[in-house]
Amino acid sequence: MQYIKVCNWDKFQHYNKRNPPWIKLHSELLASYDFNCLQDASKAHLILIWLLASQTENKIPNDPTWIQKKIGSEKKPDTKLLIDEGFLEVIATCLQDASTTLSSCYAQAEAETEAEERQKASRQKQNVPFVKIIDMYHEILPELPECKKITEKRRGYIRARWNNGLPDIDHWEKFFKAIRSSDFLMGKLPAGKDRSKPFIADLEWITNQTNYVKILEKKYHG
Repeated sequence: MQYIKVCNWDKFQHYNKRNPPWIKLHSELLASYDFNCLQDASKAHLILIWLLASQTENKIPNDPTWIQKKIGSEKKPDTKLLIDEGFLEVIATCLQDASTTLSSCYAQAEAETEAEERQKASRQKQNVPFVKIIDMYHEILPELPECKKITEKRRGYIRARWNNGLPDIDHWEKFFKAIRSSDFLMGKLPAGKDRSKPFIADLEWITNQTNYVKILEKKYHG
């Protein structure tokens, strides 16, 4: 059986005993960018899972159907999403019985440690500074359309580029400056069938996989 637990569980704790009657819910949650980017259903599921964790010593079976029944939800929670976003993490147990040898337990523990390291690396990889990237976009490319809202689609494009090609702010700065050197992308050249109106790129367009590759290959330069 695979289990999950709430990350940073200590910050939710108040009682040093099992099954506490209540948990802490900090007002700073309202300022959490990652939490606010969740869909409303996932926000509600996450808060209910926090309560469930207080009754299970922060060891919850990773079974969405079981969790759905325990929290009284109409829909199954998307535990994979909450794991990917760093709110939950996977744990496992090494249960011994008469047929389980000590060596196999050690092997399982080692495998679990490696899995935890991979998950940790994955969470770090997913820690994308969306606000900094968007602010830099506005600063370097003020002539391009303003990104007024970070939609799930835009967030997915930025995350994909961060995880594959633009892994830090310095890379994003070079990328934006490369766009600035293109008269076509900056709307200085006519485009379209009638060649009467200029094309102007925006954040969603330049972070799309196909367009991103073409920008790197300088298809819009010269």
